[in-house]
Amino acid sequence: MFRTIALLRYHASAGGRVAQRALLPVLGTFLFLYAVLGPVFFQDATAAWIGEGYLASALPALGVILATVLAARRRVADGLTGWMRHLPAGEAARRHAAAVSLTIAALPVLVLLTFLTLTAAYNNALPAAPLLAGLIPAAMAASVFVLPVSRRWSSRPLLAVACLCYLSMDWRLLGAGLAFHALGDLRAGPLAATVRRAVCLRGRMLDCLILWRAQRLRILFPYLLSFSLYLWLYLFLANNPFQPLAADMAVRLCAAMSLVVFCAVFSHMAASRRPVWPWFRSLPQSARQRVSREALCLLAHVSPLALFALVFRAQTVWPVLICLPGLVLFSLGAERGIRSGRFGVFGRVLGHAGPPALLLGLTAWAAPVILLATPWLRARAEEAERSLDVSAWRSARHFAEGDSHTWRGV
Repeated sequence: MFRTIALLRYHASAGGRVAQRALLPVLGTFLFLYAVLGPVFFQDATAAWIGEGYLASALPALGVILATVLAARRRVADGLTGWMRHLPAGEAARRHAAAVSLTIAALPVLVLLTFLTLTAAYNNALPAAPLLAGLIPAAMAASVFVLPVSRRWSSRPLLAVACLCYLSMDWRLLGAGLAFHALGDLRAGPLAATVRRAVCLRGRMLDCLILWRAQRLRILFPYLLSFSLYLWLYLFLANNPFQPLAADMAVRLCAAMSLVVFCAVFSHMAASRRPVWPWFRSLPQSARQRVSREALCLLAHVSPLALFALVFRAQTVWPVLICLPGLVLFSLGAERGIRSGRFGVFGRVLGHAGPPALLLGLTAWAAPVILLATPWLRARAEEAERSLDVSAWRSARHFAEGDSHTWRGV
């Protein structure tokens, strides 16, 4: 009994740390969208969602909860089959403790769902009690759903039905969800051993594959930041009458700043999660080849943002497009040349590339000047690549000792 309680406390604290780390990004994104779209939009959307009942009400909430526990699963569930198997606890206790940890990690999103449900129910006279009563059990069932259990193919259908019953706005189906949840939990079995498959990386795509494996779904974060600027541009142009010249300046400025923000965040993440290490530089490749391949990889990631700007004014975005290679090469040079600074690569790219982006928004004739500087930027990036000392070992620049994913100013 006391062993199980100790295991639950350990997993609860682990889930609490994940929830604290996710609280600020989730809350900041929600407040930004709430300020841009307005309270009426969220009230009407939530009222339409919970007013349908049954499957129409269950699917949106289930999608949000499932995406949240999937995002937290990697940090919580990776160590379940390692040293924790030596703890004096049963398989059911380990599974339940991990489910509690994932549920606690999803608490920021559950609090937001509760707030939206209560607001919509108060303003539209809708019953919200069944949905609120099923949020926590649905998060528990979704947590068991995403865990690496041994009999996942037979337990996951039962757990999915339980989640749908919990969120269906019906008290009778809420009781049925408890039954399906219990059956799915019993059928889940012990946690399966997680075996990492070795992947052979070869060929010219080695740089891109290594970069993708280092970032994975974290790559969505710079896309969200950059697309939020386009959302601001759409609202700015739709709600204000402007002359064509002023509208062209706004489109150029927003497109340029969107690309700068993406390259700054992407390069910072690449430098912290996949730093340039001596082994890779010992391969039979020149500095120009390494810079060119990584530049093509970054250009492939940022191109959708540049093409999306064509939706607003295609004849206006051409100055931004011809400046894109220079921005990419400067980001690669900053990634290799950073030695200190509180904000790392992000601060250098945003601080140095931001003023030219503002100038490009004011006048399109700044584009040829930036284009002429592209060969010089490429030479600077190659020189920064060559100047890296292969035999030297430097710890990652970070504030917290032992945390290799954050920066430390020297």
